[in-house]
Amino acid sequence: MNSGIKALISGDMRTLKNPKQASDTGQPSNGALPLLWYHEFDGGGVFSTCLGHKIEQHLGPVFRQHLLGGIRWVMGHTATPPDPISL
Repeated sequence: MNSGIKALISGDMRTLKNPKQASDTGQPSNGALPLLWYHEFDGGGVFSTCLGHKIEQHLGPVFRQHLLGGIRWVMGHTATPPDPISL
């Protein structure tokens, strides 16, 4: 994983029963897979989330605040994206 990435939420892929995992070379060696992360790149901000797979989650106020926080950080309005646990 890029050392500049700041993961806010990670999943431990070693705890999943996934038959493809043994052959997936894209998995990190320690099992941690960032689900919500950000970093600075080439003078700008990058915010990525894997949260909210269902339409009901996209409509909820917590998920929208989560996205808004990431957008505000990328635009330079906040020092860091908000911790999703605090929303």
